[in-house]
Amino acid sequence: MTNQLEWMRRQIEDQHKTVQGKAELLKAMDTIDKKMKAVELNLVTESEMLSDDKYFPEQDKLYLTLIWLNGEIGGGGGDVAGTGDYGATETDTSLVLEQERQLQSVQAEYKSLMDKDIPAYNQAVTAVE
Repeated sequence: MTNQLEWMRRQIEDQHKTVQGKAELLKAMDTIDKKMKAVELNLVTESEMLSDDKYFPEQDKLYLTLIWLNGEIGGGGGDVAGTGDYGATETDTSLVLEQERQLQSVQAEYKSLMDKDIPAYNQAVTAVE
């Protein structure tokens, strides 16, 4: 979902440069970009969008939390890798359940964006051009 949204937002950014002087079209582009970014920010942080993993200025979002939990209770990840003798903790289990609830919520937002907002935007842009 994150990659798809990033790609689509990049297309909007590129198109933005080619439609100068068309206020209605620019407004539609800005509106859909904001909607896409709002959904994307449920999955990753602004810092993660920069692809700079040298610092952590904000709390991880869904994507990195799921990656961390995979290391914690999945196949193992360095210093957080457990052993066959120890299963997931109660905290790990509750975190997974909470992250799955958040993922379902974001998936619903993503589906709404893709099924309603993007087609409406495409129709509006086609009408303006």
